[in-house]
Amino acid sequence: MINIIRNFLEDEEYNLNEFDNKVILYKEKANHFPEDYIEIEKEILTGIFTVYEIHRDARQIKLETKDEEEASICATILYKKLFDNVVNRVKARHIRNYIRSGQSEKALRCSIECFDRSVYSIGYEDPMKISLMQIGDKVDVKFGGEYLAESATLCRGYVVLYNYCEKLAYISSF
Repeated sequence: MINIIRNFLEDEEYNLNEFDNKVILYKEKANHFPEDYIEIEKEILTGIFTVYEIHRDARQIKLETKDEEEASICATILYKKLFDNVVNRVKARHIRNYIRSGQSEKALRCSIECFDRSVYSIGYEDPMKISLMQIGDKVDVKFGGEYLAESATLCRGYVVLYNYCEKLAYISSF
């Protein structure tokens, strides 16, 4: 399991600790045991690997599987999601400036111009894509049936659309 994670994260600075049927994965910069980390726990009797995302003391189960490789890949993706910052703040500023100057069409084009159509949908909900639906002067942004932004301003909605498209494209390429 550790070798699979190491292969995926070969250029990363991380800590990977294994003890008692658990693997803990967190950012190397943490000087002490971190508040945010990924944990894989193997239940010896059942052979089930449970992947957790931990934030302070809140444990979220992200995956339960009997496949060690699947658990390792899931843990690696969760690590990348948690610790990699893929957001382009300059691009978000451009989107906001277009909205403030009344150029909402340019703001929308700016939000999606560097993404393939397989990442986003505009005007309708597609559960496999980041979807933006405009209702009057408000927008909803959804992914997988969940709201990322609900009844948001155009400015906030377009920035959320951009940020999540960036994250989805990054994770998909990874």
